[in-house]
Amino acid sequence: VHSARQIGITPNLKRGKLRITTLGYSQGNIEIDGAATTVRRVDRNGNGLPNESEDQIWFDFDQDGKFNLVNERYNLSNVLDISGQRYSVRTDRLGQSLSLAPVNELGSVKFVFELASADSTLTTLEGSLRDEHGMLVAIRPTNKPVSVPAGKYCVENLVIEAKDKDGINWRMTLLRGLDIGWFEIETDQIHELKLLDEFNFNATPVHNNNGWSNHMTQLIPKISTPTGLVMTNFTSDKDNHLSMPGNDSVSVNFKVAESSKPAQEPETCRSGFF
Repeated sequence: VHSARQIGITPNLKRGKLRITTLGYSQGNIEIDGAATTVRRVDRNGNGLPNESEDQIWFDFDQDGKFNLVNERYNLSNVLDISGQRYSVRTDRLGQSLSLAPVNELGSVKFVFELASADSTLTTLEGSLRDEHGMLVAIRPTNKPVSVPAGKYCVENLVIEAKDKDGINWRMTLLRGLDIGWFEIETDQIHELKLLDEFNFNATPVHNNNGWSNHMTQLIPKISTPTGLVMTNFTSDKDNHLSMPGNDSVSVNFKVAESSKPAQEPETCRSGFF
């Protein structure tokens, strides 16, 4: 799903890069305490995703066609305090829908992630949680607990970038693919969520219907996490880094199961990208 937007592109000749900015705003009406209210959303950091802490949401409470700087403009957060009442902000990732729900019970979640090597540096950690109502909560590299409405949550997506001791950047993208990994955030409690605590590897055999050699079995590998995320991309900014002499690779042992081929001894697969 994509959202139609107008953007401005400004070249930075010194750095050889382009700066892309979202123009304008999105606006509509929602109901707050039984009254129709005009709402405007502003993507202040210009990245096309209006659901981050730098972005803003404006409410025209008195319906005068203006947005007061003092009491009608809010920095976006998971919970907004409006006239003494706390509301949960429910929205999709691209900002195409928005609703507010009164909140009386709050909990907290703390995101825990550490690189295995002390020589590596984390440069990007972002993603989102999703509750059972579809509300999204941004995952950001912070040591402070984030207040959210109490309830059930799962990790929706995750992007991690790190720089190794040789200065090479690595990027990993994971998306929710399995209906597992739901956890409970309880009222007045802090839930420590370990991101990428471990991986699971499996390979699904595909029956040979293409006239290939009878000694070949096609496998579809999948790397997933206990929270239901599936790795969709794993790259570096240096081509063929692991294929160079002297670099390590990962060996994975697996058995071919449910195959039309005769049973075989476990084979060793050397992965050139992992």
